[in-house]
Amino acid sequence: MCRRCRCGWRRWTEFAAALAGFLLLLATEGCQTKTILRFLLVLAFISIGMMIVINVIKIPWGRPRMRLLLATGNESYFQPWWKLGGSLKAKLIAEGVASDEFRSFPSGHTGCAACAMLAILLPTVCKRLRGKERLCLIIGAVWTAVVAFSRLMMGAHFLTDVTAATAITLGIAWLGIWLCYFNGKFFRLVWGLVSEPTANNKNSET
Repeated sequence: MCRRCRCGWRRWTEFAAALAGFLLLLATEGCQTKTILRFLLVLAFISIGMMIVINVIKIPWGRPRMRLLLATGNESYFQPWWKLGGSLKAKLIAEGVASDEFRSFPSGHTGCAACAMLAILLPTVCKRLRGKERLCLIIGAVWTAVVAFSRLMMGAHFLTDVTAATAITLGIAWLGIWLCYFNGKFFRLVWGLVSEPTANNKNSET
């Protein structure tokens, strides 16, 4: 991806994040603090966890992107998703191929897009959306599919790349939801860390 495209994508991402944050503030008006904290914890856990896992996998895997195969016409550059990168990556980088061309598996863009399926949790913090969990999930899934399809069309990834990224995000989402919504011990620990400084500040003011 060219530098101009990356800058454009970054601006749109920042704008979308700011807009989402503003809408979240409006939607959570009157919602209990603990409920908002659960939602934000899951959001942070999945977003950060997904990026860490995907990038940790990308580096050692070193899978060549589809567009590299198409540009060179060399089918021998194809690397199955289960195979870690070998001497091919070092050889082609030494010949001038950009290192980004070996970050195909899994798809970071698709992983980020799959976070949109967390919209299924919005009804927990927004009364207006209660009873519309299925609709929220469908919207998030459609957005994930659109991003995944666009990455395939651009030649940036293979089908297995976007599928693996979606699976990773959903797996981390399951763990985050379990920790924050169904593991009382974990949430009580976090709540104690968050609420204790607040209580101490109030006591010091009095």
